[in-house]
Amino acid sequence: MIILKLGGSVITQKRDYATLNKEMVDTISEELASLSREVPLIIVHGAGSFGHILAKRYSLNNPEKGPELTMRIAKVQRDVRELNLLLLKNLIYRGIPAVSVPPSICARLDDGKLREFDTGIFKRFLELGNVPVTFGDVVPDRVRGVSILSGDTIMERLAHEFHPDKAVFVLDVNGFFDRSPDEEGARLYRELTVEELENILALEPAGSKTSNGVADITGGMRGKMESALRIACTGTDTYLVNGRVKGRLMDVSMDRPTISTKIRGEKL
Repeated sequence: MIILKLGGSVITQKRDYATLNKEMVDTISEELASLSREVPLIIVHGAGSFGHILAKRYSLNNPEKGPELTMRIAKVQRDVRELNLLLLKNLIYRGIPAVSVPPSICARLDDGKLREFDTGIFKRFLELGNVPVTFGDVVPDRVRGVSILSGDTIMERLAHEFHPDKAVFVLDVNGFFDRSPDEEGARLYRELTVEELENILALEPAGSKTSNGVADITGGMRGKMESALRIACTGTDTYLVNGRVKGRLMDVSMDRPTISTKIRGEKL
C-alpha cells in the first residue's frame, strides 16, 4: 500500500481563490491511474486556494464564536468539497474507483489536537477495491467549536493505522532543502535518517507559517517535515517529490531512481 498526499500548491493555483490547476491534476491523475493498477492507494489532498484563503481570513483555527461562524464554516467546507469532487471527477474519468471520505464524518479535535479518527470506513472501501480520497478540512473541535485538520496530520494517522510500504508527499518543489530552494546554493537532502532529520529540525526555528509567500494556515514546510518525521518513526519510508515534474511520482512509487527526498523508516 502507498499513502499519498497531493499538496494544495500542486493541484490548485494557490494565489487565485478556488482555482484548480487543471494541467497538473490531469498529469497526476494519469500517473495515479497506472499506479492504482499496481498497488492499493489512499489519497489525501490539501485544500490550496479552495481552503486556505478563506480559512485564514476567518481565523478558523481559533475562531470567534458568534452568528457569523456557522456561515464561515459552511463556505470553507463547500469550497474544499468542490475541490474534492473535481479531483474525484478526474480520477474516475481515468478508471480509478475513487471514493470520497470527508474527514468531518470520522474525525474529532480537542483544542486543535486530533483525538478521534475512525479509519474503519477506509478499511471497508479498500476491501471493496476502491481508492479512498480524503482531504484537509474544517472539523468539530470540543474546545474551539471547529478547527482545521490538515492533510499532513491525516497522513500521520493513516500511516500509523495501515503501516503502508511508503508514504509520499507530492509537492511543488524537488524535496526538502537546507534553505529556501529559491536561494543560491540551496542543497537538496536526497536521503535522511530519522536521527538526521530530528537534528535538522532541532536547529531550525519554527519560523514563518507561509509556503512560497502564500498563506498556509497548516504550517508550511516545517510542519510537513515534522509530519514526515513522525511517519518515518512508524517504520514507513517517507518521500517528498515534485509533482510538477512528470514521471517523478511514479518513479518514487515504483522504487526507480529520481530526484526526491527520502526519510528512511525506522520503527521506534
